[in-house]
Amino acid sequence: MANPFVHIELSTDDVAKAKKFYRGVFDWKLADMPMGPDMVYTMIDVGKGVGAIHFT
Repeated sequence: MANPFVHIELSTDDVAKAKKFYRGVFDWKLADMPMGPDMVYTMIDVGKGVGAIHFT
């Protein structure tokens, strides 16, 4: 696939801890993108392709 895309919904009580875990395990670079007054998507730079996580 030329431009793979992944979208994940992750339910967690500790968003900061989850981000730290995924950065450490997968060496992901994460960037928060506000999507409205009560929603933030975290974009993932995995090196190739694009991904996003919505921590809920």
